Amino acid sequence: MRVACLFTIFYLLTCPGIKAQAFFNSVPVDTLRYRDIKGTPYMYPTWQTARIVGRDSTVYANVLLNYNAYNRSFDVKLAHRIVTLDNSLYDLITIYEDGAEKEWFIKGVHYDIANQLANVIYNGDKIKLIRSYNVKLAEIIDDLPGETLVRKKFYPVVSYFILYKSKLRQIRLTKGRLAKVLEDKELVNKLAAQHHLEVGKETDAIALLRYFEESNPR
Repeated sequence: MRVACLFTIFYLLTCPGIKAQAFFNSVPVDTLRYRDIKGTPYMYPTWQTARIVGRDSTVYANVLLNYNAYNRSFDVKLAHRIVTLDNSLYDLITIYEDGAEKEWFIKGVHYDIANQLANVIYNGDKIKLIRSYNVKLAEIIDDLPGETLVRKKFYPVVSYFILYKSKLRQIRLTKGRLAKVLEDKELVNKLAAQHHLEVGKETDAIALLRYFEESNPR
């Protein structure tokens, strides 16, 4: 029985004819839809390995996925096509890097964003750092002799929110702003200096929050 179940799961995840059906209400993607637009609507430069948990607790493992920030939707790469997921049907998406959990899209993180899949890039016991990654479409107009040339370009807009002590606040990644939200300027400055962190960098901000929780377990 166990072998049969494992075979069924493997078949669903690898067979092109079945896999699209596994993602209920998914929509096929025209891969040439953005060919005349400069830039990319995707958040990640490459397809990411992910694990998806549906509202019905169905788990999809080893999925190739990217986030389309222009449409605010997730595209999944199948064997011979790409489909767009229905966000309302999924509660958790975990992004992996080298086999380890890297970041998460979690529904219900805070009541202000209860129905959104919030992109949690630091998921601590008491602190969460959330990235809001959007892509806007700009029109660039060039007035040339005898004609007007209109070009389109995607450009990203990134902002951050921190969840601490049940409060969700938008924040700039600076030592001063983090110190104010975390209510401990001395410790924040000490950790940044001790570990040579440039808090304006996402990776360094994440490291600082991790060190902060380790040093301040209260």
